[in-house]
This record gives sequence, structure tokens and C-alpha cells, in this order.
Amino acid sequence: MRRKSKQSRHQRSRKHPHQERGRRKPSPPGKTVVGTFSWRASGNGRVEVEQMSTGVQIRPGQAAGAMTGDRVEVRLERRLRHGFAGTVLKIVEASPEPVLARFVPHGKGGMAHPLAGYDPPLQVGPGGIGGAGPGDLVQAEVLGVGKSGQRRARVIAVLGMEDAPGSEVRLVIRKFGLPVDFSPGACREASALPDRVTAAEPEGRVDLRELPFVTIDGADAKDFDDAVAVERKEEGYRLRVAIADVAHYVRPGSPIDREAVERGTSVYFPGRCLPMLPEALSNGICSLRPDEDRLAMVVDMECDKDGNLRRSDVQAAVIRSCKRLTYQEVQRHFDAGDKDEPDAPQLDLMLELSRKRIALRQQRGSLDLDLPEYRVSVDDAGRPVALGRAGRLPAHRLIEEFMLLANQAVAERLLKKGVPYLHRAHDPPPPEKLSALQELAEHCGLSPRFTPEKVRPAELQKLLSDSASSPYAPLLHQATLRAMAQAVYRVEKGGHFALALAQYCHFTSPIRRYPDLLVHRALKYSIGLQEKTPARDELMTQGEELSRLERRAQGAEREVVGMLQCRFLLDHIGLVAPARIISVQSFGFFVALEDPPVEGLVPVASLRDDYYVFEEESLRLIGYNQRKCYGVGDEVSVKLRRVDVFRRQVDFEVLEE
Repeated sequence: MRRKSKQSRHQRSRKHPHQERGRRKPSPPGKTVVGTFSWRASGNGRVEVEQMSTGVQIRPGQAAGAMTGDRVEVRLERRLRHGFAGTVLKIVEASPEPVLARFVPHGKGGMAHPLAGYDPPLQVGPGGIGGAGPGDLVQAEVLGVGKSGQRRARVIAVLGMEDAPGSEVRLVIRKFGLPVDFSPGACREASALPDRVTAAEPEGRVDLRELPFVTIDGADAKDFDDAVAVERKEEGYRLRVAIADVAHYVRPGSPIDREAVERGTSVYFPGRCLPMLPEALSNGICSLRPDEDRLAMVVDMECDKDGNLRRSDVQAAVIRSCKRLTYQEVQRHFDAGDKDEPDAPQLDLMLELSRKRIALRQQRGSLDLDLPEYRVSVDDAGRPVALGRAGRLPAHRLIEEFMLLANQAVAERLLKKGVPYLHRAHDPPPPEKLSALQELAEHCGLSPRFTPEKVRPAELQKLLSDSASSPYAPLLHQATLRAMAQAVYRVEKGGHFALALAQYCHFTSPIRRYPDLLVHRALKYSIGLQEKTPARDELMTQGEELSRLERRAQGAEREVVGMLQCRFLLDHIGLVAPARIISVQSFGFFVALEDPPVEGLVPVASLRDDYYVFEEESLRLIGYNQRKCYGVGDEVSVKLRRVDVFRRQVDFEVLEE
């Protein structure tokens, strides 16, 4: 793509604002389509249409009362650079989903103001209040449209006051339909399980209790499902990864198994976990706690001196972890280099092997996205007390690499044995999204060299590496993530694009992920320890459902963290801090702060010193009169001006120099 000269960009941005707004491109006048409506953070609506690769943008006054989730008929008005602008003509089918809202008394009834997006308020009649009071968070069922055109609703659940501690988690649990309590049958089964390995259970298993297995987890972890041991061999390294044998205790079709299928995965919120398995298993007999015998499936791997995997085997074993280490303890050892510590020789060997594995992964072109991961610390009541950013230390990457290698070895073994199992599949990015990423990279001054239809992960990693010293690096990492396809579980053989692997599976976390438990069962079947394994058709159905449940858990976790960040910031309105611009749009620009570590929007409407025009080619907002510019990478001083907890929106304003 040829970049326009500075002169032409200058001339274009000097057009009168009304001229800029009035430009039209060819469009299919009068064409109508049907799609699903939702609100965006910008305040505009968007309609996703199945037969279109890009959505339709709807301005607030053109939504015709549509609410998130409605199926609507839209007339396409004009073509935009990416997609179309349109007008909602009518609501084809109202969303059947209950609405989470804030209740406000009104007359003998009340109004339920939806929390998400910019949905219009719902009218609640006197008989539909359901005991809700002023400021209560409620779940409301939409009943239909009244004579005034306003939707009617009734309260079906009262979730407590909006400012009560823990309201964010309660709200998200209700919104996503997350299971909380285990069934009586599952509880009875869990209480009947032994709290230690019985004398008979090790029979027929390899006894590895003398090996120096250690667990390395977060400081607050309680479910230790993996332990590692490494030794140096003449030809290289011998790495053993022991994973809790959950399949020994959770039998197909049992009450605990049915609960695990319904949950699909554990869900982790700050200060609270909704586990996939009852705590008697997840924190008890299946947790590889130190100095206690535990049943495990062990992947025994031999690597050469360069870290290449040369041989692998799988054993049903009994192990005894000798120590519980945290990432912070291991990292302190790496930083201090204390050779006299009892664990020093093995830890140093682990670091050595993990670095070689990282180098090999980079050589084959695996993607390594550097994305911020935000953490929220809460008190016992669930109130946020501190914000932080999670770092990726060598201690974290060490365990990541060993788990990746074990997963890869198991996938290759099952493939060779011809046993059907759930692959962790990650398809290449859609070409249209890669074209948009390519265009963005060119706007950032880079020259991406890849063909969207035949891209290799190494080519995308080269783009990210080329941007490492650029202020556009965070923007490109986020854009690359958005371009990626969603990783899924499926029975058909499929490679993992981001990892640059021909086959891959999830095996190392059966305490918290049901797909891993299914892989354990397939593995035990392959070595004669299980009589049968699910048929391909059954696995295919399970893979689709487990992929959905994974997305549900990820969405719930993301929303709680976002709301708790906003809840923390409510007490800091007026905060002044330095920030860096990380993205620029026509409606404003997003900034990232270091302390506290948060992101937010500076709306273009808050820039009152001039009329600002978005110059897409240079990713800048430019003042029409004074020519002041705001671009990606610029440092600005901002003031926190508004926070909306339940929309997870943070607004800043720029302080004048």
C-alpha cells in the first residue's frame, strides 16, 4: 500500500469539518439486511450480519429502540472504510435473554435501567417489582412492548445493592449462568472419597516417590495439579511432568462427572473461585501436596543437549512431591543465584532446559504476544484494595514450557495410537482480518511481508519483533490478538497456529479443565488402564460444548476484573497521572497509566480547545484550527473524570500544558 505524502494528508485534514463529514462513498442504497444488535463502548450501536464480514454501525438516534441481543432489520445507508453505516428499520425478534438492570422506583412501579451498553429503560408495573428497592441490582424479564412503545418487564431476581461488596461477582454469576453449588449427589460422592492414597491403589503403578518432584504455582494456589522433576543425562536432559490422576477418581457418568461436564472449567475471580470439581478433589486427594502420596499420570521425556524432544513415554504412577514452591520463591533464587540452597541444582537445570525450549519454539515461529494482564487484589468482603499488572517471569515461563512440551508429547502419542481425542485446535487468522492488520501496520510505518491467505505464524512474529522499539508496539500486539481465530476443542486433527505445532492437546490441568480430563481418559485407554473411550461423534459434540463453556468462563472473568478496576477507581475521581496514548479512534483515544495500571478513554468531545478530525492514515486526531495532534505513543497528562462500574468504562480528560 502506498502511503500518501505529508502534503496530501495536510491538505485533506485542512478540509472544513462539515466537508469532512459530508463525504460519501458508493453504497447499496436501500438494501436491507437482518442481524444482531449490540452497543459499543463508543456509544454507537453495531449490527452483526452473518453474510457480511464487517458489521453495520448504528448511530444512537437510528437504533429505533433496539436492545442488545435483538434481531433487527437494517437499511444500509453508506459505505464506511470498514463496513457500513445504517439505520434500524424494525425489531424482527426481541432478545429472549433476561436483562441485568438497576431498579429505580417510579410511581407505583418502577424503571429497570439496563447496566450494559445504552439500552433504553424498561417499565416495571406494580405487580412486577419482586421486592426490589431503590438502587438494587435486578434481573428483569422482558414481557413485551407497551402502548407507549416502551418495553415492559418484571423483576425475576434481586441481586442486592449496587455498591454492596461482591455485587460484581453476583451480577456476573447471574448474567453468565455460572453454576455455584454442587448437587447433593456430587457432594455425597465427594465426601465418600478417601483423603489419602489407600494401600491398594499404588498396585500396578510405577513407584516414583523417590524422585524430587516439586510443584511451582502462585502464592495463593491450592489446587496443585502438576509437579516437575529434571535430571541431567549424558545425552541431554530427562524431564518428568506429573499430572494428578483425576480420571482415577472421577468416573464417566458419575454425579461429580455430570457436574464437571456442566461447568466445563473452573472460573477464577479475584478472591473467589468457582471450581469445576468439589474441593475434596481439587484441593484434596487430587492436589499434589508436598509429603503426601498421590496418584499421577507422568509424561517421561528425554531431550537432547539442545532441548529437542527425542523420546517420550506415559506412566500411571504414584509420586510424592517433596516441596511446594511459588513462582516468587523460584524467581528470587534465579535473581540471587544462591548455589547453596537445597533446590538450587534442580531449579538451575530447569531454567537451563526451559531457555532452550523457548529458543526452539521461537525458531519454529511460535507467536509470543506481549499483552498486559491486569490483577485486582480484594479484601475478605470482596472490595478491591489494589490494582496491579501480572508479569511473566522466567519462573512462570519455565512451567509454561514444560506444560507445553507435555501436552505436545501426549497429543503425538494419541495420534500414533489412533485413539480419538480432543485436539486443541487453533486455525490460521481469517484473511480479511489479516488484511486489516496489514493495513494498520503500514499506517504505523512498517512493511509487513505476508500474504493474508497463506500467512505463517513466523511472519506475524517478525512483524511484532520489528515493532518492538516502536510506540505502536502495544497497538499491534492487541490488533494481532484481535485478528486471531478462537482456539477450540475438536476431534478432527487440527494444528495450533499460534504455537506453530501440527498437533496439540490440553492434558496438564484436569482439576480445572474438563477437556484435559477427557484426554486423560483417552491416554489411560491407550495404555490399557481404561476399558473404553468416547466415540468420535460424542467427542465432537463435547468439543463444541466445552469450547462454548470456555468462552463463557473467559467472558465472566474479564467482566469481573473490569468492574472491580472501575470500583477501585471510584474512590480516585480527580486523580492526575501521566499516561501514554495506545490507540486513536474517531471518537477519542485510549490511554494507559502505569500507576495505577489501568486503561481508559479520552473522548474527543472532551477536547474543547479545537475541533479535532481523525486522520486514519497516520492514526492521529488533529485540531482543525491550531493543528495540535494526538497520536499513538504520545505522552499526556490526564485527569480521571468519570467511571461507570457496570459498563466497565473509564473516562479521562487531558490537562492543558
